Amino acid sequence: RFLRSLVNDFERTTVVSSVERDHLSAAGCEVGRVRIIPNGVDAGDLLVRHAPLLARLVYPGSITYSANLDAVQYLVNEIYPKVRAARPDATLEVTGDTGDVDLDTLSRGQPGVTFTGRLPDVKRTIARSTVCVVPLRIGGGTRLKVLEAMALGTPVVSTAKGVEGLGLTPERDVLLGDTPDEL
Repeated sequence: RFLRSLVNDFERTTVVSSVERDHLSAAGCEVGRVRIIPNGVDAGDLLVRHAPLLARLVYPGSITYSANLDAVQYLVNEIYPKVRAARPDATLEVTGDTGDVDLDTLSRGQPGVTFTGRLPDVKRTIARSTVCVVPLRIGGGTRLKVLEAMALGTPVVSTAKGVEGLGLTPERDVLLGDTPDEL
């Protein structure tokens, strides 16, 4: 009811995807007042081209946000060991704020896992990575990490949740998987 009253009290409400608009519709909001303005990134700011380092995975995101923490736990515990089994030289860099998260427990002694903390400019790290892995399973948000990686020319491997609302075409724009083996 609160959401419906907010949307209906304003002349216009903006959302970033049809998924969000459909959510508002299901909540009984007047969807005629809702406009979709898709997320984007300033491509001029992202034209940083660097040769990627082979076998480097990157997860750009603050692990102080619960959805990112869950994704990184899933990545480190379930996905990364499979990558390392196939590519023993693989490394994983997790960028973003780490807050009070116990990084030793989170990394579980996995070789090649680095938590960079907040970087002044994450674009170079993303651009120098072989792939941006986005194994989100919960949460919502803008998914700017995916758009930035794509704009930098870094391939993206993600769960369906990780690219939700972006209107990407699987196998053309992104590789999708929802299990560790698929990812």
